[in-house]
Amino acid sequence: MKAGLLVGLPLNLLLFVPGGYFDFPVRYVFAPILSIGYMGAISFLIEKFQAFSLWSVLEKVGKMSLSCYVLQNVLSSILFYGWGLGWGGHPRSFFVIFVWILICLFQMLFAVLWLRYFNMGPMESARKRLASLTMRKNIKKDLKM
Repeated sequence: MKAGLLVGLPLNLLLFVPGGYFDFPVRYVFAPILSIGYMGAISFLIEKFQAFSLWSVLEKVGKMSLSCYVLQNVLSSILFYGWGLGWGGHPRSFFVIFVWILICLFQMLFAVLWLRYFNMGPMESARKRLASLTMRKNIKKDLKM
């Protein structure tokens, strides 16, 4: 945790150096180092604060990670791109961050409500069905040989 954060944070700040010289290494080398620090920090927080009720909500979001990922992209596209509401060009970055936080809270609510009635998210169910169809198709092809 400490190494990932202490090394990863300063290296990721190189993204703000003008000219884009560090764009590639920040994205593909330094960001994974920082992600190790994040994983360690999350593990530390979970260990220290086991009774924190947010963990169960985040667990549900994790069970529906593909669905939440797609939902976040669809909502963000509609809200922020020019073909949608075009809020991405809003001059105040705090507004964009506020809308992003609302999207995250909506995803949490969606995950909690969805998993009350279903075992997995809609995209996870579709992936599972598609994978089983592909497996059946491959098994039939193998049996014909």
